[in-house]
Amino acid sequence: MKLAALTCLIGAAVLAQPREPLYEPDSQQRAQILESIRQYANNYTQNLPNFICTQVTQRQQDETSTGKHFKSVDRLQEQLTYFEHEATYKLLAVNGVMVSNRDRLNMGGAMTQGEFGSMMREIFAPSAAAEFEWIKFGKIGGKIMNVFSYRIPQERSHYSIMYNNERRIFSGYHGTIEANKETNAIMRITLECDSIPGDYPVQDVSQDLWYGVVKIADREYVLPDRWDSHSRTQNRLDWNKAEFKAYRKYETGATITCEEEAPAKPPVKKP
Repeated sequence: MKLAALTCLIGAAVLAQPREPLYEPDSQQRAQILESIRQYANNYTQNLPNFICTQVTQRQQDETSTGKHFKSVDRLQEQLTYFEHEATYKLLAVNGVMVSNRDRLNMGGAMTQGEFGSMMREIFAPSAAAEFEWIKFGKIGGKIMNVFSYRIPQERSHYSIMYNNERRIFSGYHGTIEANKETNAIMRITLECDSIPGDYPVQDVSQDLWYGVVKIADREYVLPDRWDSHSRTQNRLDWNKAEFKAYRKYETGATITCEEEAPAKPPVKKP
């Protein structure tokens, strides 16, 4: 018995493959990596197909502003249509009840949009002139990521916040980009606003967007998988978390039914 056990242990040691060591890139390599990621970001929306998916958003609020007493506000199901590089939303159901002709921006509370490429594009836009810095290697779904921090000042920002669908401001922001070391595909973006006027009703805005690999018409694409959004409004905290489901090829007249009635779709690969 001891000999057999020893033989197995030796066999495992022989089969094990040594890991390739990771070396931090030097300044020239960092610049090259960043330029490859920039090219990916600039071409991202051009390489996306026309598609439809379901966005399910759970909205919560904490009226104590402590972050310990969040209560559900509602659950929104929307049809998101991406056609000719533009995303449009149609509200389908609130708390599982079908609705029609309701504007998502008039639902009250916190709402976001722009997950399909605009956030990525604006961070890398020449007019934003973002300041990037390589900070470390990370890992998502077993894949090594290059992690960069970035910062965009208010005077060069295109990131807007709107309160009650009325007063809009532009805020500076900073965050991180995590991109696949082998493919340069961006798999996560974090964003935190840092120059919101003190008299503006909404403060402490942040977002965390994750991407995943999705198959549409027998091809794989990197598309938004889920996101979290946090903000503070006067004496209340808002927390939205959303998932993107049931991606499929866009076809004229195609629609998505209420979530409970939707046909089963292949699972999205999560990072």
